[in-house]
Amino acid sequence: MKSIKPYIIPVFITHLGCPHQCVYCNQKTITGLSFPLKEKQTIDLEKIKREIDYFLNRKIHPKHKEIQIAFYGGSFTALKPSLRKKLLDLGYEYVRKGQVDALRLSTRPDAVDESILAELKAYGVKIIELGVQSLDDRVLRLSKRGHMATDVYKATEKIKQNGFLLGWQLMPGLPGETQDSLRQTVEGVLKWRPDFVRLYPTVVVKGTLLARWFREGKYRPLELYEAIEICKKMFICFEMNGIRVIRMGLQASESLLKPGQILAGPWHPAFGELVKSAVWLECLKVILTQNNFQAKELTIFSHPANLPQIVGHKKNNLEALKRLFPKKRIAFVPDLMLKKDKLKISDGRNWVCFSINSCLEDGRCLL
Repeated sequence: MKSIKPYIIPVFITHLGCPHQCVYCNQKTITGLSFPLKEKQTIDLEKIKREIDYFLNRKIHPKHKEIQIAFYGGSFTALKPSLRKKLLDLGYEYVRKGQVDALRLSTRPDAVDESILAELKAYGVKIIELGVQSLDDRVLRLSKRGHMATDVYKATEKIKQNGFLLGWQLMPGLPGETQDSLRQTVEGVLKWRPDFVRLYPTVVVKGTLLARWFREGKYRPLELYEAIEICKKMFICFEMNGIRVIRMGLQASESLLKPGQILAGPWHPAFGELVKSAVWLECLKVILTQNNFQAKELTIFSHPANLPQIVGHKKNNLEALKRLFPKKRIAFVPDLMLKKDKLKISDGRNWVCFSINSCLEDGRCLL
């Protein structure tokens, strides 16, 4: 669960370039725009430049090995060529001056071709994220995505062949998704091997078609506990197979967080932390079950940075372990000498050290 994160300077072009309105998306709510995006695509380049300069002038922690400008929120490669070039010109100027190491962007699978990739490479783009959402064509049709799974595969092949780092964005819980279609998506990730994935469980936003289906009883969103369990299994499967999960849970805009905007679904401000906590609990269950510690009192040591996740939100993990092992008294203690992926368990006489990878090393897809 450890990775070195780049220093990201976000440039939000929210929903510019999107040729479709997916069932889960309300463009007006998210962007605050009142005009049809297909008719008018404008951005304030000077404002974007000021925002980039603001981020660059902040103190950057030395743990960040790279500085990247990221064009988020829209379908970058589906923008009008003139607008796309303006944004690339602006970003590449920082790359050319050595102030930024690379550009990254997100886009649609059906808006990628060789000429666009050549253009992106010339402007210093190194990372492309695809809004995949699902690899089940029925789910994609119901979600009104406007692309099929084959578009994902074609775009993935082109992006990899051109030497870009590739990310996939997935949305568990979309309309029509079943256990089999979710498994199909997971198997597709393992086959096509993007460099990283993001997991965004579907939430119901006011003003969307999904909101209407929800009110009419035609759509049931995942409960929070269901989304945590699904994302836990996906996280374990991907990470143990060398595919990083760099984010879990919706990072909502200020407008989305206003009361009444999110109507239903597994929204939680610390969703990713809840999932990682569930992963640690899975690891502890494996350790304590397989090693059959005889002592009644056990002390579990971990790096302080991981302790909140390991103990669990509102001590949920501790309470779960007490229920699973009622004859044990379990305590958690911080230990700065331990690496962040390690645990040490002591019975008062002896101690044993474990890594989270060794606990979950088979990388089973438990879905």
